Amino acid sequence: MTVATRKLYLIMGKGGVGRSTVAAALALKLAKQGKKTLLYQSNAKDKMGELFGGKAVGTNIVQLAPNLYSVNPTPETAIREYGIMVLRFERIYKMVFENAMVRSFLRATPGLYDYSILGKGWYHTKGDKRDQKWDVIVFDMPASGHCLSMLSIPKVIIKAVPDGPLSKDARAIQALLENSEKTRPIVVTLAEEMPVRESAELQTNLKNKVGLEVKHFVVNKVMPAGFAGEIPLEYSSLVAMNKMQNARHEIHLKYAQQVAELGSPHHLPQLFCEKFSKTELELLASQIDDSLL
Repeated sequence: MTVATRKLYLIMGKGGVGRSTVAAALALKLAKQGKKTLLYQSNAKDKMGELFGGKAVGTNIVQLAPNLYSVNPTPETAIREYGIMVLRFERIYKMVFENAMVRSFLRATPGLYDYSILGKGWYHTKGDKRDQKWDVIVFDMPASGHCLSMLSIPKVIIKAVPDGPLSKDARAIQALLENSEKTRPIVVTLAEEMPVRESAELQTNLKNKVGLEVKHFVVNKVMPAGFAGEIPLEYSSLVAMNKMQNARHEIHLKYAQQVAELGSPHHLPQLFCEKFSKTELELLASQIDDSLL
């Protein structure tokens, strides 16, 4: 399978593993390969604008770099855009969705706002004439539990809602999620016990509850091996630091091997810098192997 057939990347993982950074690095790599790429966030605390030297990414699509764009919808803006997409006309949307009773119903309906975020992301994969035509969407998803509930919604709608625009779109979204040629789910983890264990649980739950097969994992912040040669004893502090680094490297390799038992592991190195910037992001992007694409 070539990257030319891929339309959607789902970047998942527990909080704190560097999921958004990996999503940005992947999106940047695809953009550098000439793909018109949309980095799709999900009501996140944006850091992409500052990282790329611009304003914070909000609910309108902005360009971050050549071929690379981003948007960060809120649930309210997503349901508005998705509602207009389904109802076709903004005037009809206002009559229905801006009714006080309907708004109260929407706020009280579990999962509907999450579904609007997911639905808007799906909409961007379609190449609709009202949207820009994207070669690929990189979806920086919420943390594991929230991500699982969001991706489970289409199946719930298909079972519960009679035939109509909502269930029709839910079937289309579910079909895209299950299409391994067009969609690639990627779980980001750390080479540590709890993140690896939670990644295994997420993989199982995605298969059983969503019908999504996860075969690719990014092991982020892998400690590189220290200096292999002899260090003069007069540099005792360097000797101790090098010993600690090598010990940490061995621990990371142990947990990375556990990830390899789940699927195809892709390692990204721990970077040492005063402040993570676009320079470091470009370095990470260059470290992403084409087999992940």
